[in-house]
Amino acid sequence: MVQIHTLECRATPPARTHRPWQASLATGWATLVLLAFVLVGDARAIPSPDVVLSLFASAAQVLGVGTVILGRWFFVRRGTAAGGGARGSGYSRPFFVCAGLLCATLVGWGLYFLHVQDQRLARLQLNLVRTSTENGKLVGDVNLKTLSFSEQKRREDGLTTEQLALELERQGLDLPLFDIRETEEVEMGTIAGVQHMRYPDLLRRPEDYLAPGAEVILLCFNGNRSSETADALRAKGYRPRFMVGGYEKWCAEERPLVLPPGVVRQDLREIPDYVNKDVLLETDEVARLVDEEHALFLDVRYPGEFELQGHLPDAWNLPMRGMTTPELEAALASVPRRPLIGVCYDKRGSFYALIVGLRLSRLGYDWRGRYTVPEEYFVPAKDKAHVLAWQEAQKGKTLLAALAAPLGGWLAGLAELCGSLALGILGLVLGVRLLLLPLTWKAERDRLEQRRLEPLIARAKAAYGEDRAGAARATLRILREHRVRPVFNLLCTSAQLLLLVVFFSVVSRASTEAPGEGFLWIPELSGTDPCASCPAPSRSWPSCSWRSRPSAARRCRGRSGWPCARVSCSWCCPPPAECSCT
Repeated sequence: MVQIHTLECRATPPARTHRPWQASLATGWATLVLLAFVLVGDARAIPSPDVVLSLFASAAQVLGVGTVILGRWFFVRRGTAAGGGARGSGYSRPFFVCAGLLCATLVGWGLYFLHVQDQRLARLQLNLVRTSTENGKLVGDVNLKTLSFSEQKRREDGLTTEQLALELERQGLDLPLFDIRETEEVEMGTIAGVQHMRYPDLLRRPEDYLAPGAEVILLCFNGNRSSETADALRAKGYRPRFMVGGYEKWCAEERPLVLPPGVVRQDLREIPDYVNKDVLLETDEVARLVDEEHALFLDVRYPGEFELQGHLPDAWNLPMRGMTTPELEAALASVPRRPLIGVCYDKRGSFYALIVGLRLSRLGYDWRGRYTVPEEYFVPAKDKAHVLAWQEAQKGKTLLAALAAPLGGWLAGLAELCGSLALGILGLVLGVRLLLLPLTWKAERDRLEQRRLEPLIARAKAAYGEDRAGAARATLRILREHRVRPVFNLLCTSAQLLLLVVFFSVVSRASTEAPGEGFLWIPELSGTDPCASCPAPSRSWPSCSWRSRPSAARRCRGRSGWPCARVSCSWCCPPPAECSCT
C-alpha cells in the first residue's frame, strides 16, 4: 500500500483532448439513431416500464456496456512507453482490420443470401416445368395425354410449321384453322386467319362447327391438345390435322403473329398480367393464409386424380381443362369468396392454375398466388382430450411459470384494488422497484465510487507497466478497500434481467386476457398507441441516458436540459455532480 501512495506523486498523464468534429459526429450519429427509433410506426401501447421509469437495468444497456468494454481496445490511444510516455494513434491498424473483416463478412453474407434465394426459386419452380411422366411413371394429372415432340413428328396427320407458313404465304388455306387454346392465350397473339374455339367446346360438340367429314387444321400451344382433339375428331368421321410443336415452335422460330394493340410478347407462352400472377407461395405463408385468413386451395386436376391421389385439406376442385365454356363460367361463379391459392402438381396444372387465377381475378376474387410444393403442407392431427389436458397441466410446471405465478397474483390483486389494469401494472412496478432498491442503490454507489477511483487505478496500472497480473491485483485491492464489488453487482444485474423477463411475460399475458381494457387515450392496452406518445419518450430514453453520463458533462454544459431527463426522472439514481445541465 505504501507503494501505491508514493505513486500518487508522479505526474499524471495529460488529459485527452476532444476534437470538435469528433463531438459533432458523435452528436449527429446519436440524433440519427434516436430518430430512427422514435419514428418507427409499429409500437405497442404498453411501453417497457424499466425504460420509462428506470426500474431495471435493461438488456440494451447491458449490451451497450459490453460493446464499449470490448470496443475500447480499438479506439484508446496507447502509450509507447511504460509509465505514460508519448502517446500515439495505436488504434488505426486493428480498426481497419476489423473494418475489412466486416466488409468481407457482409459480402459473404450477401453471396450466401443470393445462393439461398436461387435454391428457393429452384425448389418452388420445380412443378412449373415437371411433366406428367417421369422415369416412365405417371405423376401429377395422369388422365392427361402427353405426346412428345418426336412422337408428333412421326404422325401422318402432323403438319409442320414450315408447311403451314408456306401455304399461308402462297395463297392461303381453304381449310378451316381452329385455335383451340384458352381465351387468355389467344388474347396475346394468334396466327392470321384462325378461328378461336376452346378445346373442350370443339371436342364436346364438333358438329356445331364442322361439316360432316370435313378437313380441319388444329392449333394449340405445344401440340398436345391439338393431337388429342384430332384423335377424337377422327373417331367421329372428320379429317383433322394438327400443327406439330404448336405455337411454342411457331413463336420460337419468330414467325408472324397478329397481336392486339399495345401487346408485346416477352415469352413463348404469354397471358395477360394480373395481381399476384407470378407469386409462388412458401409453405409457411400458405399455412398463415389458411389459419388467419381462411384461404381456400383451388385444385385444377381432373376429379379422378383429385379424389384418388389425394388433395390438400378442404381444397376446391375446378378441372378447367375438361369444362366447356358454360360449365366453366358456372364453376367459377360458385367458388367461395375467400382468398384463393392455386395448387400445382405438375407443369400443366401450374399453367391452368395461372389461367384460373386470371379469370377469377377478373371476376373480383382475391387471388394470392400459386402453391407449387403441396407435398410440404402438413396439418398435424389433433391430440386426444386426455393428452391435451395433460399438456395444459404441464404448462404451469415450468420455471418461468413458477416465477411468474406470484407476480401474476400480485398484479391481479392490484388491478382489482385500483379498478384498472394499467394502474395495477404501475403499482406492481413500484412495488418490485422498492424490493430491488437496496441492490440498485448499491450498484449505483459502486459505479460512482469506481468512477472516482479511476485516476488512482490508472496510476497503479502505469506503475506496474507490462506486469498486467500485478496491475490487476492492485486494482482489485483498491476496489476491495473502497467496498466496490463488481462481481456482486453483475450477479444482481443478471437476477434483475431474469425478473424483467418474468415481469414482461406477466404483463403481456394480463393485457391479452383483458380485451377492451384501456387507459386514458389508449383504447386497448394490448394494442397500439394511436397517438404514439408512449413509444417516443421510451425510445428516446437510451439517448438521454448516454448524454447524461459524467464523461459528457462538459459537452452538456450550456445546452438545453433535455439530455438530463433520465436523472431528473430517476428517484433512485441522483444526477452526477459534474453535470451542470440540471
